[in-house]
Amino acid sequence: MSASRTSFQRKSRSASFAVLVIAGLCLIGCAHRRGGQTELATHRGDRPDTSWAIDLNREGLAAKDDLDKAEKFFRQATEADVFYGPARNNLGIVYFKQGRHYQAAWQFQHAAKLMPKSTEPLVNLGLVFEAVGRLDDAATEYDKALTLTPDDLAAAQCLARLLIRTGGDGERAVRLLEDLSLRSEDPEWQAWSQLTLARVQEQTD
Repeated sequence: MSASRTSFQRKSRSASFAVLVIAGLCLIGCAHRRGGQTELATHRGDRPDTSWAIDLNREGLAAKDDLDKAEKFFRQATEADVFYGPARNNLGIVYFKQGRHYQAAWQFQHAAKLMPKSTEPLVNLGLVFEAVGRLDDAATEYDKALTLTPDDLAAAQCLARLLIRTGGDGERAVRLLEDLSLRSEDPEWQAWSQLTLARVQEQTD
């Protein structure tokens, strides 16, 4: 799954991809902790090795332009530590970009459980639901993200776009568009928000 962001940079989430929907998915990378070639290893049945999972996750981020290679690293990260949520979120984004929606949703659902304070897996899961036409479920995930973090920009963008797309809650759409037109630093989003807000207000006058 944005999914995204596009992308808005969030230093606290530098271990994960992020989603920003209008142009689709955009990836946020992070620095390597090890140089050179990373040896692949699995730890199934062993004690979770979070440090190794972090390293493999970073390798996957560095390989983001090669989805097959990135998938291999992220899968290895989830095997090194099955409880390391960022790797599951990132693996879900790879699956989303490959059109493997069921696998992507599974990874995002587990990432959300492992990272209960993070909105990224929720937004990404919403994007999967949108992609397969489950629009009510998508709105539910965006709402969950906004309940968790009311000022989450990606969740607000996704929900505003979805409400406009479906003709849902017009008053809420207007509030979201007004907020986005002020807060978004992306020129494309600002222009879309302002133009859409003007059109919606014209229709309701």
